[in-house]
Amino acid sequence: MEGIQTKKRSRFLAEPGTEIQEPKRRRQNNDGEEQRNVNEEQNPAQNSPALTAITKLLQALDEAIKASEASNETPFIDDESLKQCVDLQASLQRSRPENQPETRMPSSNRKHMAAQCIPKAFITPWVASEIPRSLPPLPAILDKTIEKAAFTHKAMDPLLNYEQLEWIGDSYLEHTATLLISQTFFTLQPGRSAQYREQLVKNSNLEKYCVWYGLEKRLPPDLDTKLDMKRDTWVKTKADLFEAYVAAVVLSDPQNGLARVTKWLKDLLGMTLRDQIAKAENDTTPKVDWLWKPVGNSEANLPPPLPAHPKDELQVLLGGKGVRLYYQDIGPPGKDRFHSMPTYTVGVFLTGWGEKDRKLGQGTGRSKKDAGAAAAEMALKSKKMMAPYIAKKHMYDHQRGLERQALEEAQALEKL
Repeated sequence: MEGIQTKKRSRFLAEPGTEIQEPKRRRQNNDGEEQRNVNEEQNPAQNSPALTAITKLLQALDEAIKASEASNETPFIDDESLKQCVDLQASLQRSRPENQPETRMPSSNRKHMAAQCIPKAFITPWVASEIPRSLPPLPAILDKTIEKAAFTHKAMDPLLNYEQLEWIGDSYLEHTATLLISQTFFTLQPGRSAQYREQLVKNSNLEKYCVWYGLEKRLPPDLDTKLDMKRDTWVKTKADLFEAYVAAVVLSDPQNGLARVTKWLKDLLGMTLRDQIAKAENDTTPKVDWLWKPVGNSEANLPPPLPAHPKDELQVLLGGKGVRLYYQDIGPPGKDRFHSMPTYTVGVFLTGWGEKDRKLGQGTGRSKKDAGAAAAEMALKSKKMMAPYIAKKHMYDHQRGLERQALEEAQALEKL
C-alpha cells in the first residue's frame, strides 16, 4: 500500500518531461471481454492549479448554459450574457494544451453556440419618427485585408479586388430592402413593392450613397480617367463600391457585422423612402399584418373584405356577349418628377353597346397594372358617360333572363 502511495506522489513530483508509466487497467467492453488500455503520456503541466481552475470554469459554464436552455421560465441570464458564456467556453476550449483531452460540450450546447455565432439582424419595420435627419455613421470594416480589397478595382489587382464583395453586398442589400419594405408596406402588391426596392438598390441611388460617404475618394486618384470610363460606367463603379463596402463590414465581423450593417442600412434606406413611410403610417384604412404577425386560424381576426378591383367592377357593370373591354398604352413611358421612377399611362376602351373603340377613361401609375386600375376607376366615376351603357346592359340582362325563363318552362312542359 505504501509503495502505491509513493508512486502516486512521484507522479506529481516528477520533473517536466519525465515519462511516467501508470499501471495498466482492465475494463470490459460491451461484449463482456476484457481489454487493456494504457494511458497516454501525461504532462505534469496538466495538473497545475491554473488548468484545474480552467477545467472547473468550463464545467461551470457548461452547467450554466445547459440550465438556461432547459428553463421553461424566464432565463436567469439574458441572451447577451449567455452568448458571452458560450464565447468564453469556446475560447477556453481552443486555448487548451494540445495533449489535453477536450472537454466536449453536449450537442445541444454546440448547436446553441453555432446559433449564437450567426449575427442577429433584427430587421423590423420602418417608423417615420425613427428615421434620422442626418447621415447615419458609417460602420467600420474590422479586417485590413478585406478593407484593402473593398477599395481595389480589378484593373489594379486581378486577385485581391472588390468584385466578390460587390456580388455578396448586392445580395445583402436586396435582402435587407425586401424585408424592410415587406414589413413596413405589408398591404402593397409585389409589383409595387418591387418598385420601392428598385428605387433603393438602383445604381444611381447607390452611387449617391457612395458619394455621401466619400467612399470613391479612397480609390486611386483619377481612376475613371485612367481607365477611360464613360459616365454610366463610373456611376456603376461607385455603386459597386458601396455594395462591396456593405459585404466587407459583414464579413470582417462574423459576430456583429450583419447586425451593424442592418441597423445602418435601415436608417440610410429609410431616408430615401421617408415620404412613403410617413404616408403609410397616416393611412387609416383597417388592415391586418397577417404575414409578419400571424392572426391564427380565426377569420374573425381578419379585416373586412376589400372592395372589388376597379377593373373587375367595370367588367361586371358593362360586360356581356359580344362586348369587349380592353386596356392599351397611351404614349411612351414617363418619369416621376420626385423619384425619377418610370410611369405609365393606360386607357380603357369599349367595343360594344353600339360603340367601337370608345375610350372610357385613362390613368397613370408606376406600373401598367396600377395605370389600368386608375383608368377603370376614372370610367366608373364618369356617371353621365356610363349611364347609357349601363342601361343597355340592364336591358340585355333582362332580356337574357326572360329567354332563360321561357326555355326552362318549355323544358318542363316536355317532361309532362
